[in-house]
Amino acid sequence: MPKKVEKIINAQKLARFDRSHFRGFGETSLEFETVFIVLDPSYNVYMDVQQAINLEIMEAFAEMDVRFAFPSRTVYVASLPPVKTSRHTALEAADANA
Repeated sequence: MPKKVEKIINAQKLARFDRSHFRGFGETSLEFETVFIVLDPSYNVYMDVQQAINLEIMEAFAEMDVRFAFPSRTVYVASLPPVKTSRHTALEAADANA
């Protein structure tokens, strides 16, 4: 992947590739570090270049049929306080107002 990222960055007129490495294994990820220089001091230009690079990387992953898992959590509740209910249900209240 680092060579593919280098190619994507070098295709940007206002970016200069510095390096890209597979850093290691995260708890739930494969970690890469990529460094590039944007050749314009404008923050807006930087954001545009970064976005273009990120979108191209996403397209490259899609072409390789790489899918990403999104973190999810399941919360189990041991107990809840009792719920106070009124004498009338919502349906009874609606009937009373009709």
